[in-house]
Amino acid sequence: MNLFFYSSPYKYYAENIIPVAKHARKMGHNVYGAYSFDKSTSIKGTNEIPILPNNSGCDQLRLFLNGSLNIDAVIITQPWWYMEFKIVSYCKKHRIPFYIIDHAPIMTEYVERNGKESHLYRASLRGCRAFFSYGQNTIDIMKKKGCEENMVSMGSPRFEGMMKSIKKHKRKVDGESKIAVIYDTSARMEDEAVVKSMVRLRKALGASDNWQFLLKEHPRSPKVFRQLCDSYENFNIYRGKSNEELIAMSSLDIFSFPSSSMILSAMAGNGMAGLYGNHFSTHARSYSNRYSNIIFDYVNNKLSRNIEVSKKYKPFLKENIKLLEIPSKIRILNYIEKDLR
Repeated sequence: MNLFFYSSPYKYYAENIIPVAKHARKMGHNVYGAYSFDKSTSIKGTNEIPILPNNSGCDQLRLFLNGSLNIDAVIITQPWWYMEFKIVSYCKKHRIPFYIIDHAPIMTEYVERNGKESHLYRASLRGCRAFFSYGQNTIDIMKKKGCEENMVSMGSPRFEGMMKSIKKHKRKVDGESKIAVIYDTSARMEDEAVVKSMVRLRKALGASDNWQFLLKEHPRSPKVFRQLCDSYENFNIYRGKSNEELIAMSSLDIFSFPSSSMILSAMAGNGMAGLYGNHFSTHARSYSNRYSNIIFDYVNNKLSRNIEVSKKYKPFLKENIKLLEIPSKIRILNYIEKDLR
């Protein structure tokens, strides 16, 4: 088959489809496509990076959209924004089947301070042949938003690839390491009350007990946690680029709001704690209660210096990501091949 892959505007979006593209080429399919960091619907305003290193030329998006490529199917990471919106419109016009490998899982729905309801855009998949989600939780939330299209719980090629790297990094990390990583969230859902909770949590862990705190800021972070970096010597912003390295070195992952990084943390067997037990969002508070026996709710519980958190993550993982012995990149390609016969 001739397969066209495309993703924008973040590298981590593309990391969901690159493993499938590599496997497709290995299986003898002709692979075309690219990814871009540009938020654009104009070909002229898009700088393409080949989806695979040895793809010839970087003009494949233009060739696809002008009909020069005889494509059997298109694989993207979302159909709603930027160049992918244009690609889907082209597919629908020319009756080219397209598939979506989700760019990120939904952990919980929510309502912003301004009253805006989350994830309403996911009510429509714009006619895709199949939408491959990380897990069943994403599908359940999308159904609540009104989506009635074909959704399949398939897992994550990106997270499976990251776990291989995490395991390698963990072998190099001191087993007595006491590093806690704090994950903040976007400005629209950050609650400054969680900063006060973090101060109390730091004290509970023992300010002089060799704990080091690293802050992993969200791309749209309001930066409210930075005041702690100014106040405490053992509190620093993580400047590295490797999420795998961060997960590997951490003993405890602390979340100010439910995050997809929780899935990786659980897969790696790290301790987890939540600061959103009294969040302004009722959905966040409900999420805290839902997983209270799995993810330590610091706000509503006392924490001793020698922190002991649950690592019995099977129920949590079962709901949020499909994990099977056969890698998801293989299962996704098998599904597409069978669907197009």
